[in-house]
Amino acid sequence: MIQKSLLKGITPITFAFDKMSQNESDKEQKSMTEMIAYGVALLAHGSHSLDVFRLHSFKGEIKEDSSSLCQGTYPVEGSFFEHNVQEKIKEINESLWVA
Repeated sequence: MIQKSLLKGITPITFAFDKMSQNESDKEQKSMTEMIAYGVALLAHGSHSLDVFRLHSFKGEIKEDSSSLCQGTYPVEGSFFEHNVQEKIKEINESLWVA
């Protein structure tokens, strides 16, 4: 419940940040954009910290044969993304700079 509210709050702030960052005409607006970016980063870190806490809380309740999924070494990107996710991120970032 807490994390759902946190994510619902991050979403409109991120949209507002996107709109503001497109119009960084004066120094004050640029400063505000940087503050919003910092705030979003802290909120996202808080959300991740809740994920980690929940993961460790459930470890004791998970069956022995599934406990390896709770280790930090489990390759999650292989389950959700292609094997070359880092390469794709790099390509996207490079295409954004060109545009």
